[in-house]
Amino acid sequence: FAFTCCCCCVLREEASLLHSPLPMAHLPAPSTCTPHVVAIPLPAQGHVNPMMRLCRKLASLGVLVTFVNADDIHDRIIRVQNQSDKPTDEEEGKKLDIRMIHVPVPGICLRSDFQISLEDLFTATNAMEDAWGKLVKNISEKGPAVTCIISDFCLSVATQAIADKLGIPRVALMCSSQSFYLYCIHAANGLIHMEDVLAANKGFAKDSKYLLGGLPGLPALRHDDHQTFKHVVDDTGFMYHFLSRQVRNTNG
Repeated sequence: FAFTCCCCCVLREEASLLHSPLPMAHLPAPSTCTPHVVAIPLPAQGHVNPMMRLCRKLASLGVLVTFVNADDIHDRIIRVQNQSDKPTDEEEGKKLDIRMIHVPVPGICLRSDFQISLEDLFTATNAMEDAWGKLVKNISEKGPAVTCIISDFCLSVATQAIADKLGIPRVALMCSSQSFYLYCIHAANGLIHMEDVLAANKGFAKDSKYLLGGLPGLPALRHDDHQTFKHVVDDTGFMYHFLSRQVRNTNG
């Protein structure tokens, strides 16, 4: 299942879930199982920090966390930690059991201020399924066994396949608002049409009162309410197809 990073109230419930069997999991009884989460954030701005905040909260509740970063991001974190006078392995006076590991992600170089298209980014991360899968299996074999994967929503295709192969649950962290997650669900279900989004993206009919109304859980949408994805290039068309696929893998 998925939750958004703005829903802090679910963190304690999430930790309790990790201590008890889930319907889709094949976990030992709580008395013999050390909850061990492998966290895999998207190596991008606005995605690593929310994942780390979630993991610190889980670790403060007694969950062992192995945090998997891309090499370049790991190096940046270590540099910042070395410059800090505050302990980075404590939360409200509690020692946190968070193990930091890092792996190369071919095709992604963050030393150039992330000058990479979103399509190239997700092509690179989707290709990490085998590497991440071997890593999680190796971590589990060394012990304690991995009982859950928490991955970025944008990594749902690759990481859900890993969880399915290992027979463990996976939780997706959506690093944006609940409204946008609901918007993505509606797009995946065909209630928001790509032609309308692309037309809005090009600035057509922005004087309209709204583009689409009646979507469950959302107000009437104006043309300029639609999310666009322009970083190095305009990846809007690619991203809507991509996000729809992530929704189907998260909710399937």
